[in-house]
Amino acid sequence: MAFGQEIGALKDHINVVDKDLNLIRNKGRMTFLETPGENFSRIIHDYSDQRKGFIVWKSALEERLF
Repeated sequence: MAFGQEIGALKDHINVVDKDLNLIRNKGRMTFLETPGENFSRIIHDYSDQRKGFIVWKSALEERLF
């Protein structure tokens, strides 16, 4: 892939993120969460046990990243 194509792809990804952020700003977080886009997954954080909840959340996040 040529350098110019990489820049174009980066701009496309930035535009997608900007679109999502505008949706959140204009219609709220719940609207965004109710209509997840491509490559979207939500990780629920359990606040009942602060230490264990974080460990479970972090583990779920790492699974999706790697």
